[in-house]
Amino acid sequence: MAQIAVVGAGFAGLTSALRLNQAGHEVAVFEARDRVGGRVHSVTLANGEMAELGGEWISADQFFVTGLAEELGVPMGAVGVDFSKRDLAGSEPIADAEHRRVASLVDQAIADLSDDEHGAMTAADLFEPLDDGSDAFKVLRNRIEGSAGVAANRIGFSEVVGDFGLVEATYLRVEGGNQSLAEAIAGRLNDVRLGHPVEGITATDFGVSVASGGHLFEAEAAVVAIPLPLISRLRFEPPLSEAMLDSLERLTMGTAAKLALPTDVEPPLVALQNRDATWWCWTGAGESAAARRVVTAFAGTESAISAVRDDWTDQIGTALPEVGLINAPEFIDWGQEEWSQGCYSALAPGDEVFLEVFEQTGKLVFAGEHTLGAGSIDGAIESGDRAADRLGRFLAQATDSN
Repeated sequence: MAQIAVVGAGFAGLTSALRLNQAGHEVAVFEARDRVGGRVHSVTLANGEMAELGGEWISADQFFVTGLAEELGVPMGAVGVDFSKRDLAGSEPIADAEHRRVASLVDQAIADLSDDEHGAMTAADLFEPLDDGSDAFKVLRNRIEGSAGVAANRIGFSEVVGDFGLVEATYLRVEGGNQSLAEAIAGRLNDVRLGHPVEGITATDFGVSVASGGHLFEAEAAVVAIPLPLISRLRFEPPLSEAMLDSLERLTMGTAAKLALPTDVEPPLVALQNRDATWWCWTGAGESAAARRVVTAFAGTESAISAVRDDWTDQIGTALPEVGLINAPEFIDWGQEEWSQGCYSALAPGDEVFLEVFEQTGKLVFAGEHTLGAGSIDGAIESGDRAADRLGRFLAQATDSN
């Protein structure tokens, strides 16, 4: 049994801590915030309804997150709207068949590309000759660019064909809020230290020392599970490898803001994409299967955030004139949030090669959605599982060699 430090209590860190604890190790989790969940943050609005200011969308075929919820006995229910099948605000509804036609058009174009084109072409390059001027194509382009949180001329095909790309899915929510799943994981752990930002990690022949708040925590190994931009803030001794530093410099973090508005009555189930900017808004079902009295909006990319910053509530009111909005919003700009500095990673063409450094095995391993290039709750949980496995194998080998 080893003493292990986990830096970060988002889903990646909590999952790695859970798996290592289940394997018989003593685990201490260090979290800078006063809550667990990281970039998943559930809040209660003025009308008493729960809303997600952070990671929200979970598809039924994302088996890491749905499996973990089942393992911990945390119930999930249907959202009732589709992430990909949005209507354009102010326009006629778009038929499902039209969404499928456009998705098939893009999917076939990707299949026809050479290996060299796959490694060099951006999503914008792909979309340009395919754009047929249809509302469905406008939705798809704005949706993928906004979901990445990075302009289409800076992202590659992984953002088009990934979990929130061309696929159709049934979407689920965690009853009680997505953050309640993080809290359920933390409830299985003995040592979760909130309000404990880590300043540095020193690796020695005997283990690692984790510096937090002027104190040193001695452990045999550590998992670093903090957002991509924050890794460079930590003081590592010895310094990180050149390959790791190159990857940290190359990999991109998208940016996004969310706004949640309470409503005075039950709204219709809708998903509306803005035509001119990469933001959208939606409603969803609650535990009773009726629509929750909440409208949530997401703006991905800096330009979208700028487009809504001063009057987002008014723009949502214009898009949904039939909904009685209560002007008591909850808002967060994840790019400005101290302990995230962005929403999630987004891969440019050819960036997959820079993920290889995160597969290293040793007394210090890394977890987080950015280690897989998968900007989702599911990706974070998968990365935590993988990190725990790598660290477990290293500890077993170290024990055998002794």
